Amino acid sequence: VVITPAGAEPTDTDAAVVAASGIAEAVPLGGSAKIITLLVALDANPLTAGEAGDSVPILAADFAAYAEYGRQDVRVLQVSPGDTWTYSDVVRAVALASSNNHADTLARFAFGSVDAYVTAANAWLAEEGYDSVTVADATGLSGDNVGTATDMARLAARAVADPALASVYAGETSGNSARSIPDSSAHLADAGVRGLSRSFTDEAGLCLLFTTSIGEGDDTATVTGAFLRMPDYETLDPAVVGLRDSLAGGIGPVEVIAAGQEYATISAPWGATARAVAAVSKSQSGLDGAA
Repeated sequence: VVITPAGAEPTDTDAAVVAASGIAEAVPLGGSAKIITLLVALDANPLTAGEAGDSVPILAADFAAYAEYGRQDVRVLQVSPGDTWTYSDVVRAVALASSNNHADTLARFAFGSVDAYVTAANAWLAEEGYDSVTVADATGLSGDNVGTATDMARLAARAVADPALASVYAGETSGNSARSIPDSSAHLADAGVRGLSRSFTDEAGLCLLFTTSIGEGDDTATVTGAFLRMPDYETLDPAVVGLRDSLAGGIGPVEVIAAGQEYATISAPWGATARAVAAVSKSQSGLDGAA
């Protein structure tokens, strides 16, 4: 999991993972790979939160993908040749409905083809430091999409830091959006958890990327995490809620520096020295005992 204190600006290539357990090696990602499709497409073709964005025509290849994925009985949203979707609605279809045909449409729109997307995405992942992650398609259906839960938690933190995606997950739509998009990613809302991606494949098992808030008042923080290869909901749900509750019990003010504490020595070229001493104490929100 990644913890971001209130008021911090996660820029997210360097989000610090504060807890990890289980398999350390890269494993199949299932539909959680779509968070990469979203991030890479938005990096190449940014979307302003609350705006519709460009028009995305539904081409023959997009309809063919819808028909083929429908035959495979995986998640799809209906499209027809000649349709035009807004960019924001395509993003919503991938983020909320985990629509496989829209993941391909988004990849084609941003990069011209799914193959071109795969090349661009792997280059982006390497450049941004997500060393364990490799993608083979835009949907996550291939078992060759692999990564660690650690890197997927960092990517999830990056997603919730993106204003356009944060707006989507908050349920906001552009003013002229007419598309009703089902929210299949939502999970454990009653426990205060916002699902970012929820999927199952035979190779990846049950996968969940999520975010939640812990703490109260000034001592609040955003927790973002990833569970991969879970066997069933009876195992996943208590693990998510238990993690949230254990972290919520540990968050509080952490003293960064105390009044009167020396924190630097200053030396002049001519040999004079001085000590820098804190005039006031400084605390910030964080996990008890964590620096």
